[in-house]
Amino acid sequence: MAEKKKKSKESQGKKRNKQGKEKRENKKENREKNPKNKKNKEAEEYFEQGRGHLKKREFEKAKDAFEKVIDLDPGHPKIYSYLIPVYHNLGMDSNAVQSFKNAVNIDESDMAAYYNLGMVSLKKQQYLTAKKLFKTVIDTNKRNVGAIFGFGIASYRTGNLKAAKKCFEFVMKADPKNTAAKKYYEQISEQDK
Repeated sequence: MAEKKKKSKESQGKKRNKQGKEKRENKKENREKNPKNKKNKEAEEYFEQGRGHLKKREFEKAKDAFEKVIDLDPGHPKIYSYLIPVYHNLGMDSNAVQSFKNAVNIDESDMAAYYNLGMVSLKKQQYLTAKKLFKTVIDTNKRNVGAIFGFGIASYRTGNLKAAKKCFEFVMKADPKNTAAKKYYEQISEQDK
């Protein structure tokens, strides 16, 4: 009797696996036929191209690729986060700020957008804005070395040396190869004497 139940469960499991496989194949077929999904696939291809250009610091090419993604898929979850540093490096800071707003409208928890605009704010010497943006990232991930480093620089530049020193200590422990954190830490230590 137990053996019959076991065989029955096995055959039911095989039947479910077969049905599941058929459903997945049907979904795949439908996705391939759906023109919207073809656009999404094309958008992903441009997105990857843009990432490659960004990595090589080819900002104009990255901008072109990322803007094609927006044309194909304006709700792409990461596109606006990637456009922030691209626009900034091309001197298009108002576009960078708008990209941040778009990113947060799509996904309020997009910490890459907060981080990237924080970096832009640092470069523009808008230290209080940078601190707020980095703090948002740190509040969601207390171990985000990049955000802590950025917060440390902004704190240093606004005269909060105690907070800056604490940030640089953390960064040096988490990333011993970070020579910039070490330099800032040493500068603060000299000022403490």
